Amino acid sequence: MASVLTAHLFVGLLALLAALTLVWRLPGRRLTLYVLTLQILLGGFLMAAGFRISPLHIVLALVGWGLYMAANALARRQAPAPRVLVLTSIGTLCVVLAGAIGSMAMHQK
Repeated sequence: MASVLTAHLFVGLLALLAALTLVWRLPGRRLTLYVLTLQILLGGFLMAAGFRISPLHIVLALVGWGLYMAANALARRQAPAPRVLVLTSIGTLCVVLAGAIGSMAMHQK
């Protein structure tokens, strides 16, 4: 189980880096979504294994993921760039906050 937790932490770091650097263009946002999807699946596995996880951590991760999905859909439909940027920015904030909450939880153990 420790290896899954380690993988979750490593993929979480990749997700944070991607959220801060790659999401501003459609291909980077798509790659970030793949990383976040893997991160969420690993988190789900940890929850199923009995790890206690802050509900806020879960909600923020899922909302950030959903906002990136919505931004991708709007970008593919050629929506105005400011609208896509707002969704992407809020999604990034959610992902960063989820990462901060996860990091604080690890330091309390």
